[in-house]
Amino acid sequence: MTGCLPGWQRTHVNVSLVYKIVRKFPSIPQVLLRSEATEDAELLALRHENTALRRQISGWAGMSC
Repeated sequence: MTGCLPGWQRTHVNVSLVYKIVRKFPSIPQVLLRSEATEDAELLALRHENTALRRQISGWAGMSC
């Protein structure tokens, strides 16, 4: 016995794996070539979102039914 899967299933797994790897290739340069300014802008946006959410939570805590 050469493996756990029949031949067609092994081929399907290999094709599926290759497809997933090829689909990820275009995103690799995008991640590697991000500038520091882009990262700073993203952090600023996340901090702003965090602050807005904290304000929402504190506003709800003061309300009573």
